Amino acid sequence: IAFNVSNGVDAISVDILNAGGTRPLLGDGLVIAGTIFYAISNVWE
Repeated sequence: IAFNVSNGVDAISVDILNAGGTRPLLGDGLVIAGTIFYAISNVWE
């Protein structure tokens, strides 16, 4: 499940980065943090 969610988030992040394209590193960091947070939240539930 985590991998599927990660792929979905990555796809969304690509659209956001292509639209902005000013802070790719920050965008990647947010994606990684969001993916990890989502995975952990699923584990706690």
